[in-house]
Amino acid sequence: MTPLIDMTLEAGPAAASVARRSLSAIADKVPSEKFEDVRLLVSELVTNSVRHSGLSSGDDVRVGFVVRMNKSCLRVEVADAGKGFEKTVTPSMPDQQSGWGLQIVERLSDRWGVGRESEAGSTVWFEIDL
Repeated sequence: MTPLIDMTLEAGPAAASVARRSLSAIADKVPSEKFEDVRLLVSELVTNSVRHSGLSSGDDVRVGFVVRMNKSCLRVEVADAGKGFEKTVTPSMPDQQSGWGLQIVERLSDRWGVGRESEAGSTVWFEIDL
């Protein structure tokens, strides 16, 4: 799949917003009911990458953001230089204020995963069937 969006985000408070705005480039290519799910999932993954990469803000931290699509599937990849994690979804308690992100990814995406691209980082991705 050829990238439709391929950008590097500065890991900070505006990263998720910048990523969401960039999705306007594909809004007319994705059914509207799925597009809103994509926007939410992008927010979750970029926010998680900024918060949990394990890197300090003084490290010139960057987040890679790539969106690919073919006739049947949209794939989003969010990469950072953090150590990564194992793909697990732990149940959250109803009164829990955070920690819902991967449960949302699990429920709204058709597939998702975590990959180590190199010793320098990892990628979390999701796919939505079109």
